[in-house]
Order: sequence, then structure tokens, then C-alpha cells
Amino acid sequence: MEIEGVVHNGVIVPDDAIALPEGTRVRITPKPPDKPRLASQLQPRDEWERRLLGLAKDCGVSLPNSAVSSDGLYE
Repeated sequence: MEIEGVVHNGVIVPDDAIALPEGTRVRITPKPPDKPRLASQLQPRDEWERRLLGLAKDCGVSLPNSAVSSDGLYE
């Protein structure tokens, strides 16, 4: 099981509810967040992404993959 969350006042707070019984012991391995890649490093998958990346390059903006993905548009 992989769970994402944030540290708040020294306590790890999961993004979503965890379906584990109270008292269950867990092991946590912290992982730094992924660094956003430069727009120049991304390869567009469709016309929408190509145009968005073109605009980002023109502005000198660095965008993470999730910001330029069109996956959610078609659901």
C-alpha cells in the first residue's frame, strides 16, 4: 500500500482516509517530492499538450507533468 500525505506540525497527515484497524503498526519511508521538469524536457502526447508546452516555453515557465497532462480532460 502506498499512501501520500504531508507533515504538519511534526505529524504525518495522509491525503486520504486509511482503511487500517486502529493500532496497526506501519513503516513509513519518507520520499522527497518529484522535482518538476522544465517544459523543454517534456514530450507532448497530443495537440493540446504541444500547444500548452509551447506557451510555457515562450514564458520560461517550469511545469510538472501533471500540469500539462490532458489525461483528466477525457474522463
